[in-house]
Amino acid sequence: MADLFGNVSRDERQAIGVQRWVDNKLCGSLVYCTGFGKTRTAIMCMKRFLAKNPGRRIIIVVPTDALQRQWLSDLTEQQVPMVYEVLIINSVVKHEWTCDLLVLDECHKYGIEPVITLSHFELPWALAKEYGGFRNRQAIDMFVKFAKVCFERYQHKVKYWMTFNEINNQADVTQHNLIQEGAVLLQEGDDAEYLMYLSAHHELVASALAVKAAHEINPDLQVGCMIGMNGVYPASPKPEDVMNALGAMHQKYWYVEVHARGHYPRHILKKFERKGYDFITEEDKKILAEGKVDYIGFSYYMSFATKYQGRNEKTFDYVPEDFVRNTYLKASDWGWQIDPLGLRWCLNWFNDRFELPMMIVENGFGAYDKKEADGTVDDQYRIDYLKEHIQAMKDAVEYDGVDLLGYTMWSPIDIVSASTGEYDKRYGFIYVNYNNNHEGDFSRSKKKSFDWYKHVIETNGACLFEQK
Repeated sequence: MADLFGNVSRDERQAIGVQRWVDNKLCGSLVYCTGFGKTRTAIMCMKRFLAKNPGRRIIIVVPTDALQRQWLSDLTEQQVPMVYEVLIINSVVKHEWTCDLLVLDECHKYGIEPVITLSHFELPWALAKEYGGFRNRQAIDMFVKFAKVCFERYQHKVKYWMTFNEINNQADVTQHNLIQEGAVLLQEGDDAEYLMYLSAHHELVASALAVKAAHEINPDLQVGCMIGMNGVYPASPKPEDVMNALGAMHQKYWYVEVHARGHYPRHILKKFERKGYDFITEEDKKILAEGKVDYIGFSYYMSFATKYQGRNEKTFDYVPEDFVRNTYLKASDWGWQIDPLGLRWCLNWFNDRFELPMMIVENGFGAYDKKEADGTVDDQYRIDYLKEHIQAMKDAVEYDGVDLLGYTMWSPIDIVSASTGEYDKRYGFIYVNYNNNHEGDFSRSKKKSFDWYKHVIETNGACLFEQK
């Protein structure tokens, strides 16, 4: 595929969906396939591609007669005369749509174990606009239907799955968190806290049903949750600070209790009682009990410290404003406190409560990376961060006995930061030449950490602990 398509942009690659229709006589052609009503977007990509590559041939592959008519209409309107062919794929040969399966085969070819998150901050916009997202109980059935399609299609290619990415981020009740977690758009007069609990409950029920469906489709499938984990320490031994830390842990991590134990913790039920929230049905309770996760996936970037400041004297409910700087730790340029030992603490926190296998699926260091005149990027700070966290992970396994399935860092390539929306907050081993001022050509180059981490992978981490 790389040889066939050459320098094709990401947008253009996203439109590619069929490979087995391409044979030797079509070399040099760009094959488009879109079956989701996005013809105009694809046509824009085609026009840009053809402007850069005059004389290239385009074949459009579509799944239905109706979509063919849509294509022909839009092509005429957009004045794109350079399309030579429109192929129709009917239901008999739909199995030829194999690009996704070939990607997974390529992973296995190189010893890469795929791990798929069913929902990673990309719920359909129509779900938010037309149904209200997961505030609507109908979203449960929609998610489960989607999950079943994925499980059935990839069951022999993918063993490890997760349902909702960092489902607990919405403990901080902001529009940003509600839209990315549950496709919930706040409207005037909405009780945001209530909607957070309601939509989270629907997500948890959907997750449990997905777990059950996966096991019915293929008992070998392992389905986990995904928690954004940042341990919370008391700022001092003062009892009020200790209770404040407990309250924060309660508020931020009750979600994993439901995922792993199959029922709500009592402190959350007492809160619902105080608030007058009543949305958990008897059927929901049964579903949650039957759909416990097989393992706990989580991200870890930093830890927090909290100081009691007179709020919520009886409940010690979590208030973000109570977080304070931990003077024992260094921090990134964005104030994220660097705490490798905190990762070991979090692994033990999970292990003590749930005794489930775990997987660290995000861990990384966001920084301002400087590209030197010779093109190099010396990100030794990223190497140090990752090495210290891998060491803490190793210690948790060897000394504390935690059951750790795997580790994946965030992220191999610079991407827009989800938390701040910046290009300049970089995480990758690969430098992408673009910045917050929208300057750059998106060219890519290796940072110092690239070859370092490549060697870490090749030795399964053994190189980090060799005697010098």
